[in-house]
Amino acid sequence: IRKLIVPAVASSVIPIQVILQVGVGKIVKADFPSRFPNFVEQVAGYLNSADFREFHGALLCLYSLVQVYEHKTNDKGPLPQAMSGLLPLIHQRMITMLPDTSDESLTLQKLVLKVFYRYTDFFLPASSINEQWVTEWHGLLCTVLENFNGVNDDGDSVYWKRQKWAA
Repeated sequence: IRKLIVPAVASSVIPIQVILQVGVGKIVKADFPSRFPNFVEQVAGYLNSADFREFHGALLCLYSLVQVYEHKTNDKGPLPQAMSGLLPLIHQRMITMLPDTSDESLTLQKLVLKVFYRYTDFFLPASSINEQWVTEWHGLLCTVLENFNGVNDDGDSVYWKRQKWAA
């Protein structure tokens, strides 16, 4: 199952991805990193995908990983090491998606921001902090918030959801 769960999420339609995400979270909680050492590499492979569904699935898998450690304030375990390689990937993808305001792009941007928020919410490991990292993410968040136009004030729109996670 560990060998196939990430590819299954990445290749499934969105409603099935959401269902499989629950399984990913359970597997990651029980098996990462000792019995599932290639999880990060599997996710990273799909984070580089140009296909919306594969990238969406990879972000859901990454979100599951971050959720496992989100309330641990003193010890994030292997998460900082995993995120040190994945955060630059999703940051770069987010930069390239910013000009695109399609619903698909906004959905992916919202997921990137959710992952970042969950990772940094309760405790930011000192090993994750450096001036370049903070500057890059701060600039990205400022860019998202500067582009807020308030034209679409529908709280259910993907645009508003992206703005909420950026704020």
